[in-house]
This record gives sequence, structure tokens and C-alpha cells, in this order.
Amino acid sequence: APAGGSTVTLSSNNAAATVPASVTVLEGTTTATFAINTTTVGSAASVTISGTYNGGTQTATLAVNPPALASVSLSPNSLVGGNSSTATVTLNGPAPAGGAEVMLSESAPDATVPVSVMVAAGETTATFAVNTTAVGAMTPVTVSGAYNGTQSAILTINPPVISSVSLSPSTLVGGASSTGTVTLSSPAPAGGASVALLSDSGSATVPVNVTVAGGATTATFTVGTVAV
Repeated sequence: APAGGSTVTLSSNNAAATVPASVTVLEGTTTATFAINTTTVGSAASVTISGTYNGGTQTATLAVNPPALASVSLSPNSLVGGNSSTATVTLNGPAPAGGAEVMLSESAPDATVPVSVMVAAGETTATFAVNTTAVGAMTPVTVSGAYNGTQSAILTINPPVISSVSLSPSTLVGGASSTGTVTLSSPAPAGGASVALLSDSGSATVPVNVTVAGGATTATFTVGTVAV
């Protein structure tokens, strides 16, 4: 550039990208830099940036892309059926004006999600609930989100487990009987949950198993005893 520098006039043909009115190339140099600021867009935009000096114009094209879904996460990502998990969708940039609607789906009916979740304008995340039903065996379910790309996470749904066995009465005279109660950590699945029973002494006998009805958490059984 000559003494005093050279002023290059700048322009953009799309409001998705803005540039300064001009930039100065310093005396004795051949280049100068300037910042291009962009706004969030709902769809891809092609912006032409122009520089003019001494009647000559040069251009460059800048592609401004909309945000895309970067991840789907679950907390917790493993639970007992009948409980719920909180899912979070994260975009790789702020949502545009009007927000970003992320479409949701699940791979199995044991977990249900809303049809979609909205990331508010200017935000990058949104949460939604994943509700589950009781299962009889460990069941992995893929929870997916789609917005300018698809991301997914796996939720592991576990069957209930025995949380306690109680006896009433817990002390008696041999020959009498006691009532045992098994309690599950969460409701039994459809069809019920068969709990295997065992006594470590011939003085007390129990059935081979007892069934906790579907949707219930407890079942009772009789403990028979002999005189000792």
C-alpha cells in the first residue's frame, strides 16, 4: 500500500453476515484482516463478501449454516422400569429465531418420549422426560433426536429386584405358621414376577416360588414350621 495506507470498501449481500464499512491496508503492506460477524440462521445461507479498491472488486463466498443436533444425553442412562429419565438435546450453535424443533423417537415401547422438543431461540439445549414401563428382563432402548442431523443415546431399562423379605411373626412356636412378604424395588411387569423361595432349615418350609402380580410390588406366602 502507498504512503498513508489504502482503504478497501467492504460489503455483504446478506444480513446473515455483516462486515465493517472498510478496512485499511497499512503503508508498505499488502494485506489486512477484518471480522465477519454472523447471525443464527434457520437454513443454509450463501453470503458474498466484497472488497472494492481503485475501481476493482474482489469477492469471496461464506457459507453460513444453521445449527445441527450435536448430542442426546440421558440422566440416568440406566434405571428400573417404571421410573423416568431426563434427556437433554444439545445443538452445536444457538437456535434461530422461532426456536429449533427437534423431532424425537424411541426404538421400543418400553420407553416413551414426546413427539418433539423445542430449543428456544438463542439457546443450545432443551430437556424432556423419558418415561418407562416395568420390564421382565434388561431392555436397551435407543432414544433419538433429529434436527439437521440425527443423534441418539441408549437407555437401559432393568427389571425390578427384591428389596426385602419380611416375616410376621418372625418368632413362633414350632408347628405354627408365619406369613412371609416379598417386596420388589418397583412394580412387577405385565404377567407378574416370579420370586424363587428357599428355606435353609427343614424346620421351616416355603413354596418353591411366589408371584408378584403385574403392577404390584408385594406378594405374601405361608411359612410352615414343625415342632422343635
